[in-house]
Amino acid sequence: MKIQIKLNKLKYYNDTYADLIIMGLLVTLICLFLLSILIFVSLWPLVLIWAINGLFNTSIEYSFTNWFIVIILSILTRIKFNWT
Repeated sequence: MKIQIKLNKLKYYNDTYADLIIMGLLVTLICLFLLSILIFVSLWPLVLIWAINGLFNTSIEYSFTNWFIVIILSILTRIKFNWT
């Protein structure tokens, strides 16, 4: 069995790099989207601690342990436990 690779698909139209530019823009947009999701996920616990401090005047400090606890509590409140 022979594997044939056609190189015709790699040809550029009119010696322009329009396909590469579009592909580069798509990769850039995907990277920016993933970066924005990462920023949102990392800042969400701090926003929640800030909201609780503002509403109830609890003076919870902004530390890594509290940030991690808020993440754990957020995950646990979304899980449905079946205790029967």
